[in-house]
Amino acid sequence: MKPSPASALLAGPLSLEVPAFLLSSLGEWLARHALRLQAAAGDPGLVLQAGTELEQLGLEMQALVHALRGTRPAAAEPVDLQAAAAQALQQWRPAWQKAGLQAELQAGPALVQSLDAGLLQHALDLMLGHALSGGRDVRLSVAALDESRQVLRLSGVGQAASEDELHWQLLRLLARARGWALERREGQHAGTVDLTLHLGHLAAEPESVEDERLPRRRLDLALRVLVLDPHEPSRVESARLLGQAGLACDCLANLDQARELLAAADPGWNALVSGIPADASGMADFAASLRERYGLRRWIELVDEEFRFDIGVPDGSRPARLGRQDLKNTLLAALAA
Repeated sequence: MKPSPASALLAGPLSLEVPAFLLSSLGEWLARHALRLQAAAGDPGLVLQAGTELEQLGLEMQALVHALRGTRPAAAEPVDLQAAAAQALQQWRPAWQKAGLQAELQAGPALVQSLDAGLLQHALDLMLGHALSGGRDVRLSVAALDESRQVLRLSGVGQAASEDELHWQLLRLLARARGWALERREGQHAGTVDLTLHLGHLAAEPESVEDERLPRRRLDLALRVLVLDPHEPSRVESARLLGQAGLACDCLANLDQARELLAAADPGWNALVSGIPADASGMADFAASLRERYGLRRWIELVDEEFRFDIGVPDGSRPARLGRQDLKNTLLAALAA
């Protein structure tokens, strides 16, 4: 990661909690670099390189924290996204070349959007840093959805750049704070994923006049969701949907990871979306521990049955059941009250 300019500090007021899993990813990243420093004690060049990377991470984190705290008024200005993407790639080129990889920008016209230039640079830096960890060549592109909303796309990212990687965790935090939608989908080529960042708030769906007198289910944004699923595609899809809805979530692959994080931190999980069956060994006890510690309010079990939508018990003692294939239409509705 590399230092950001002072303009990155000029963000608007934001308020959100840092997910516990992000801190875990940061700890792992720092531990790896500390081990590299120890192993390279006799090589001044390697020590200097590792020290520089740690210094750059510190500067990036400092700027990001200031931006998220909103210590100064927002500094929105017209920005040419195509030019900004080209500049970011130029700054990252040495790191990509050192790794023997290429990151190219798809040619296109100037696309101007009014936003904070510093936070845009943060987003580009985090996208490229995450993609670099994937170990494959990528293509960056800019596209327009309408007159006020544009998207950044990174295609061909290697699956080694997992959703647990530090840059991705930081990017999710930034996107959630700004109300930007962040998507992660399977790429056109096997073993790749495509990342899309929507730079602008999504328009709210209009309410139907015919439904005015009907009771409405509402999504409580205070829910803290644990997505616990060995099946990566549905885990990623759940994270995308929850992120778009503004819900805080942590995504883990198995019970051992969840138990470790629960023992080491205070994640506050009061909603559980699980691809592990309720009758699997240890699952009921884990749900009971969340109920005792945080007052578990929602428990959803993901199943491989098309169009399955069973509502659970309100107190979370018995899970709702949803088919993995239709999460985009059922997950948020199952979490709402």
